[in-house]
Amino acid sequence: MAGQKILSQDDIQKLLNVEGTSEDDMDYQSIEEESSSEGDNESAASEVSDYDSENFSDTEATAESERTISFLGKDGTVWNSQPFPVGGARAHNIIKGQTHKIVLPPGKILVSPIDAFSLFVDDSLVEDIVKFTNMEAERVNSSKKLKIAWKPCDCIEIRAFFGLLLTAGYLRSNHTSYDVLWSQLYGPPIFRATMGLKRFKYLLAFILFDDKAKRSVRPQKDKFAPIREVWEKLNTNFKKHYLPGSNITVDEQLIPYRGKCPFKQYMPSKPDKYGMKVWWACDSETFYPLNSLPYLGKEGGERALPGLGRRVVQQITEPY
Repeated sequence: MAGQKILSQDDIQKLLNVEGTSEDDMDYQSIEEESSSEGDNESAASEVSDYDSENFSDTEATAESERTISFLGKDGTVWNSQPFPVGGARAHNIIKGQTHKIVLPPGKILVSPIDAFSLFVDDSLVEDIVKFTNMEAERVNSSKKLKIAWKPCDCIEIRAFFGLLLTAGYLRSNHTSYDVLWSQLYGPPIFRATMGLKRFKYLLAFILFDDKAKRSVRPQKDKFAPIREVWEKLNTNFKKHYLPGSNITVDEQLIPYRGKCPFKQYMPSKPDKYGMKVWWACDSETFYPLNSLPYLGKEGGERALPGLGRRVVQQITEPY
């Protein structure tokens, strides 16, 4: 037949072999390509996971290092950049019962400010002041140096004396001359109506808060002995008539005074500069005075001990 070529048996066999091998090769190549692509994907995924794990570990290490950064102070104190984890309050730090409560004696009702004042400056404290004041006036009157017509005072007169002192402070007249305060022209009438100026000066000169004859048998190191007994009674009354809250503030106060005093302090940062320093523990919410501690300086020839602030806070807050 024209245009047609007769294939021999060898040619047919070659064609058959080529077609068979091509299909198998194509299948094998496709499987090989798929496996290679899968391998590439797995290697890429493993590389990505390794990269992510490295980045995560680096981030976690950085965060951990940020949490554990600490600083060392000059005095050896270690300060952390992050606060410590806060857990539940301990049992001994949980206040059970009522707080910010006024505790009154049975049958006592507060009607006026005088009733509240009498809770702290109670009858026993005033009676001691009356007794010691009369003893001092009699001692001076019995000496040959001075002869006065002294009339023994009582609790009502001492309370009136304290009232005049508080009134002068309220009127900001504590530095005003007594002659001006008792003047008919310039002074408030309450001073002249309460007692005479001469009697007021006698009480001011003879008022005493302890037995002066027994000072020699007391500890010589106690610079606060002339007023120690009355001061402790006031502190007892402060603590007895009030239940504070969970927060207590401790701070210092400078009571202005420029007279003769063995523990007078000079504090240039205070407005009055000179005076007697007293530490107070007060309720942080109501500002109620709970306890007080005067600063008496170094006792005798003793050296000043370090950690004064820590010792004061522990001592003044010990009842709470």
